[in-house]
Amino acid sequence: KKFPRLVGMLWFALLLLAVAALAWVWNFPAPEENWGVTWRNTALRALCFTAILGGVVALKGNFKFAWRCWLPGVLLAVVWFDLVLNAPRQQTVNPDNYSAPWPRVPAPPAFGKGRLMNTAGADAELRRFRIAHPEGYFISRRWALVENCNLIENIPMVQGFFSLRLRSEMEVAAQLLWDTNSYPAALADFLGVTQVNLAGDVFTWVPRPTALPLVTGGQGPTYLPTDVALGKLGSPDFNPLREVLLPHEAQAFIKATNVPVKISGVQWSAHCVSAKIQADAPALVVVAQSFYHCWRGYVDGQPVKVWRANHNSQAVEVPAGSHELKLVYEDRQFQLGAAISLVALAGCLIFWAWRRRMPTSPATS
Repeated sequence: KKFPRLVGMLWFALLLLAVAALAWVWNFPAPEENWGVTWRNTALRALCFTAILGGVVALKGNFKFAWRCWLPGVLLAVVWFDLVLNAPRQQTVNPDNYSAPWPRVPAPPAFGKGRLMNTAGADAELRRFRIAHPEGYFISRRWALVENCNLIENIPMVQGFFSLRLRSEMEVAAQLLWDTNSYPAALADFLGVTQVNLAGDVFTWVPRPTALPLVTGGQGPTYLPTDVALGKLGSPDFNPLREVLLPHEAQAFIKATNVPVKISGVQWSAHCVSAKIQADAPALVVVAQSFYHCWRGYVDGQPVKVWRANHNSQAVEVPAGSHELKLVYEDRQFQLGAAISLVALAGCLIFWAWRRRMPTSPATS
């Protein structure tokens, strides 16, 4: 009797979770959420786990019925049915559509030299496309470099890599894409947008000669609350060459003002950005990449504070003179987890070797 009671408690808990998920979707629907599809899918999942748990109880218990021997097969069929109908059938395309080189972008920026951007108007037009054939749909997405297709071409994009996106990065992207007829040019300049596509011709990329380098310096600090700073990024008053927006808590530490800065030798890699900085007075260096707590700043090898700048970018104060600046991605928690895993693996190997060397006891009669 204990086992059926435990299974019943598990069933009730799963049912509560399903109801809670439905309530959340009802009150906070995601964009383009289809309520009818959601509740029907949830109801079907509830029926499936009810059938599976009921079948497990029937197999475990001392129940006798004519088709008991068929019950394991029925359970496997229910599991298969649940897996197959959990999501719509995925369509596939010819692998050549992924590997063939398609130079659709003239002179695309190299890594660390700029980015491309789908404007809001182009994005809205792409969403209106309805191509039934899967290969035609994929080709249109690859030509427009959306849905991570830019990774195939090794071309950097402003919109980032979904589903690995930061909240602050998405908020800045919303400032770029809120108007289908235009976009804030100053913010696009700061993010290094060298080419854009436009509504009406989403497969043609238009050059933007005003794009700034991804590493700039000499801006004067402007201290603003987070929501105000986010709004100013999309306004015509924002001048990324003259000012950098910093949080209020940075004011007690920053001494830099608007000063001329010479930046040279900029090098980019997946986990490090380095540059040589020369200034006659303390200066701010701004890097147009997403702020994240695992990025560490070093000036001539000495650690320095990395500040959140322009809501989602990075800024470091560099002393007067000639210095080498490095931003290094160091995930201490990942490193600790990796060390623990290695120690645990070593312990398992030592225990296994010790067990193999132990003499076996003679069999007793």
